[in-house]
Amino acid sequence: MTRPPVAAFAARPVTTVALIVGAVLTTLSGRYGYHRDELYFMVAGRHLSWGYVDQPPLTPFIARVSTAVFGDTVMGCGCCRR
Repeated sequence: MTRPPVAAFAARPVTTVALIVGAVLTTLSGRYGYHRDELYFMVAGRHLSWGYVDQPPLTPFIARVSTAVFGDTVMGCGCCRR
């Protein structure tokens, strides 16, 4: 019994759609303020610790690096968005 050939992955159309959606979301993200979770991660990033019960230590670290690189802006805190 032979299987039919699997269609090739359409890398170019998928990449194009992903880039367009990413550009639109980045453009419109300045219209909204911080979500309360993002504020919490930013504050936790200023006080790094292994003892957070509700999150792994990597999340506040990423928020701290993002704030250091991009500043305290809504668009700069995009790494905190889920």
